[in-house]
Amino acid sequence: MAGQRIATVEHDSPEARDHPLIREFVELVDASAADGVLTLKTFQTPPFMKFWESALIYDLDDDRADLTVRFFGSRLVDAYDRDCTGGKFSDMGYGEHEDYFQRQNLAACLDGERTYVRGRHYWNDKNYFICHQVKMPLRLPAGTPAMILILAIEPE
Repeated sequence: MAGQRIATVEHDSPEARDHPLIREFVELVDASAADGVLTLKTFQTPPFMKFWESALIYDLDDDRADLTVRFFGSRLVDAYDRDCTGGKFSDMGYGEHEDYFQRQNLAACLDGERTYVRGRHYWNDKNYFICHQVKMPLRLPAGTPAMILILAIEPE
């Protein structure tokens, strides 16, 4: 995708882990899911509504080569100037960071890992913005491997 540049990526970021939106989401997941894995049904309940606008849900394609965007929250649509729902991870334009993010996404989908990341993005001639995120597995009714990200986006 033309126009996107990720200037920095910090893995296992304390700033992302401690961001109020991320921390509140993780605490709610931990309180709602005994095994720490959120279900889609639980995510669709009123306690999680405040996070919907900041959520990104991927599920793993059958061949496990790519992910499909199943949900792209309205705050993300505003920040990225497009709705990526229905698109593929590989088409989102992460450039030199694509392999890194794909490994994290697969670890969340397949291994149940939680990852906290802080990044600095430049998108479509907008100013840089800081993105704090948590990635974690999401349990879908059909058992398809999936993950959810909660992104806290702030202007720089």
